[in-house]
Amino acid sequence: MASSRLPKTVLPRRYELELWVDLDACAFKGKLQILLDIVEPVSKVVLNVADLILETESLCLRYVEDFDEFVQIVHPAASTVDQENELLVLDFGEKKLHVGKATLFIDYHGLLNEKLDAFYRSTYKSGGIEKNMAVTVFEPADARRCFPCWDEPDFKACFKFKVHVPVDRMVLSTMPALQEVVNGNTKMVEFQESPLMSTYITAIAIGEFEHLEGVSDDGIPARVYTRFEQLQKAKFGFDIMLKVLPFYARFFQLQYPLPKLDIVSVAAFKAGALEEFGLIVFMDDALFVDENTTTLKKQEVAINVAHEVGHMWFGNLVTIEWWTHIWLNEGMATWISYMAVDYLFPDWNIWMEFHKEIMYDAFKLDALESTHPVEVEVQHARQTMEVFDVIGYCKGASLIYMLQDYVGLTDIQRGLQLYMEKFAFSNAKSDDLWDCIQEVTGKPIKDLMCSWTKLNGYPILKATMLNDHELEIEQTRFLASGQPAEGQWIVPVKLISGSYNCQQSILLKDRKCIVRLPARTVVKLNIGQSGFYRVEYDEQLLTALKDSISSGWLSPVDRLGGSFFTRIIPRPILLQSTRQPLSALLSLLEVYRQEDDPTVLSHMITVALSLLDVVSVAIPSSKERVSKFLVGLMENAASKLGWEAVQGESHSNSGLREELLHALVVLGHEKTILEAKRRFRNKAMVPLASNMLKAAYASVMKDCNRYGFDELLEIYRFSDKLEERNLALSTLAGSSDPDLVVEALNFSLSPAVRPQNVTDIFSGLTITNGITAWNWLKENWGPVHAKLGEGFLLRRLVDRVASKLWTRDIVDDVEETISSRISFFRKFAGRCSEKVKLMALWVKAIRRQDSTPTPTQSL
Repeated sequence: MASSRLPKTVLPRRYELELWVDLDACAFKGKLQILLDIVEPVSKVVLNVADLILETESLCLRYVEDFDEFVQIVHPAASTVDQENELLVLDFGEKKLHVGKATLFIDYHGLLNEKLDAFYRSTYKSGGIEKNMAVTVFEPADARRCFPCWDEPDFKACFKFKVHVPVDRMVLSTMPALQEVVNGNTKMVEFQESPLMSTYITAIAIGEFEHLEGVSDDGIPARVYTRFEQLQKAKFGFDIMLKVLPFYARFFQLQYPLPKLDIVSVAAFKAGALEEFGLIVFMDDALFVDENTTTLKKQEVAINVAHEVGHMWFGNLVTIEWWTHIWLNEGMATWISYMAVDYLFPDWNIWMEFHKEIMYDAFKLDALESTHPVEVEVQHARQTMEVFDVIGYCKGASLIYMLQDYVGLTDIQRGLQLYMEKFAFSNAKSDDLWDCIQEVTGKPIKDLMCSWTKLNGYPILKATMLNDHELEIEQTRFLASGQPAEGQWIVPVKLISGSYNCQQSILLKDRKCIVRLPARTVVKLNIGQSGFYRVEYDEQLLTALKDSISSGWLSPVDRLGGSFFTRIIPRPILLQSTRQPLSALLSLLEVYRQEDDPTVLSHMITVALSLLDVVSVAIPSSKERVSKFLVGLMENAASKLGWEAVQGESHSNSGLREELLHALVVLGHEKTILEAKRRFRNKAMVPLASNMLKAAYASVMKDCNRYGFDELLEIYRFSDKLEERNLALSTLAGSSDPDLVVEALNFSLSPAVRPQNVTDIFSGLTITNGITAWNWLKENWGPVHAKLGEGFLLRRLVDRVASKLWTRDIVDDVEETISSRISFFRKFAGRCSEKVKLMALWVKAIRRQDSTPTPTQSL
């Protein structure tokens, strides 16, 4: 596809936009003036526009001399809208525009859409009456659907907004309001002019809001806006924002750059949150916390808020030059959010969660042949949705975490401070960041990090003892398929031999190297698990390491990293190449039987449930036996935690209880199921604690009858607690009865389910009902597409269905269906089909009951 990037011959400097918004008609009109720098003589002015009706008679360009006086008016000879590339071309014919300042005038009108993109309509109820509100969501390239503009990140300009709305509505924007003028049933709100910023982070929100307000310790006024009845639920997230603002200011040695920072919470939103400058938009579900909120949900809210506030520096103050470098926004904000939450809640042990969630999600996707580099070429703005994925967010964050461990926190902080100083209110590329860190450390950072951001995938290091004192380390690219692949990285390696006091650090630049050890003993590579690579040990090293895990000698993070089954699922390399029977695979989990660390146990639960999924379809006759074994691994921890919270228990144990109880229900543990059902039936007299909801809801769906389905449906429809409603929705499709599954999926298309919650229903699918869901999706593609649009939500839904497919004969159908029906998602289609293919290989390998001894094993 040809590039649709805008020419740099004409540059926007200032937008002055006046909007009239009719919430009843779901329409708006705008009067726009754009101050331009014409930097070379041109006959055409090219900018972005989409889905707007231009009033062509208003189009004109007025030259500006000193003192802002208009001295010449020029009308275009022709104006053309290129629908495919979303461009407005103003052709001034033979009269070339000369170099200088000019103002472009455009009048236009448009409609508020219902696709949760651009300038869209959301609904809410007030006093029993349904009302409309309007919200902007411009990232990555939808500002052009609200006003004509240079809608690319590196065309920074200043913005001044005036917005006309009904007198009973509030208007929020990036900057504070200057004045509010009432005119009968409407009012005009004028906002201060913004500093230099990109179009995609400008913000407008219109609705009926109440607010909490405060001032951060470093003096930044802040508010959170939501509907009155929900206001107290936003307090936890608001407090996080107030606390992380001064943390980031100290970390970067750079104050938050705007006069205020607000959060606005809306009911209908396609993602958890969006970092619009000065006005962060949150979906209610992603922000609200109350007395019933689970520990895990509170943790999620804290990380989400810290992530979005982190974007005020990574993304808004310093903005990417182009979407190729999206990881500089998302990866950096992900990494710094964990640092901020660790600062606020040191007892949460949040970096363990970083390893369990962020790094392993990155490992999983990056092990596919269909992965892409962290820096991926983007030709067209509409392709950007394909790079808003785990690679940009999680791998990007993991690489910075690895670099932090390599150079030290102090030096990476100094490098980031220099980066912010150099590129504030400007744009940057990956190389700019590496140059800054290299300047302060004196180390070859650019060579090191370019080997990670410009290449697909990651290495697996093969560790082999050559003799009592020599360890050979050899790198190759790791693929989940087990196929050989080329790739060579510069790998920072930290290892111990015999003791944590005996550490070595090396920089592996070649294919292999030899490391001298003091003696033949326990060897563990990737100490602290900061390196973005896997390790394969020879049999001798593996045996010693297994003993170190079961004895608890290794630290929790290294036991977590040593998990024999990581969430790189499926793992045909593990199964096919070693040809081990199921009993051998289960024995690898045995070393964790006495595990007591909550995060390691949580990871083991995920691994165990994934394995049971595959056994369910590969060897159904073994499902009960495997379930009993897996229950046995968890019973010790479950009996210690019990059902009831203990005064003063740790944050991690509280979260683990929720996961353990749910896992035991899924695994068919009769005692847990009966207790969960009893508590569910008695919930009217004794309300269910938040960390029991998942187990209780799953238990009533185990019998595959209407009782459980109807009960959960009633909870979703009538509960006033968001967490209860969302969990009920995500459990509906978990039945093994195909009729109930189809009924749940049909319900997802009903008006009772908002677009952003449709995917919650699909999250409850199991591997045994994946084919039912896939057939339903193909039959209902039209209404699904109409409800979700062609973007993030549809991609998430399709991925959740594809992840539950496991037969080889459906692979081609998956790729053909997705690629033919979702434009710009061909790479995504290949990724989905590859996942199905790998799952089929895993099922096939599990079925093979070969007892051949295994010589090596990946960790």
